[in-house]
Order: sequence, then structure tokens, then C-alpha cells
Amino acid sequence: MGDELENWPFIHSTPQTETLSTRQVVHENRWIAFVSHDEDGTWQLIHEIADDEELVSADAVFISLEKGFEIDPSLAVIADLPRGWSAERPAPDGAWRRYPMPQSD
Repeated sequence: MGDELENWPFIHSTPQTETLSTRQVVHENRWIAFVSHDEDGTWQLIHEIADDEELVSADAVFISLEKGFEIDPSLAVIADLPRGWSAERPAPDGAWRRYPMPQSD
């Protein structure tokens, strides 16, 4: 993976970084609306959740960050998201809005 790493946009995470996503993203091709880069270094890639939809633990799927990037290469624009920050977008082609996650006590 030497040449591939040269073009890897997530400079602070490896392709094998554990990433939490949903079956809707991984198996149903739903677009990623919310991303978080958690304090522990893991990433979350979550689909748009409709008003009448509930996200449940059965929807959780662990993948590599590389798989998430294969699913949605547009994540490259937020690959520099610091730990403890999130980003969201209103549509698949919408601009990402970044913000720090609230600190937990």
C-alpha cells in the first residue's frame, strides 16, 4: 500500500483506523450526512436520519476508515478534521459545516 499511502488524505489516521458507520451507509448506499472524529481517534460516518427514523444499535457496523473513504471519496475534504470535532452537511453534494463536539464531564 506504499503508493496508496502517499495519496491517503487522512494524515492523522491510518487506513485501518476503526470506524463506526451504519448498515444504511455500508449496505444500502445511503449518503453520509454526519462525521465525527472522536477523542480516542475513531471516526463515525453516519447517514442522514429522517424525522421518522430512529438510529438503533443494530444499525451499527464497524469498518475501516479506508472502506469509508471508498464508499464516499468526498470525505477527503474533511480528512483533516481534528479529534473532538464533527462535521455535517445538508445534502450529498452540500458543503460540510465543522464544529467542536461538546466536552463531556
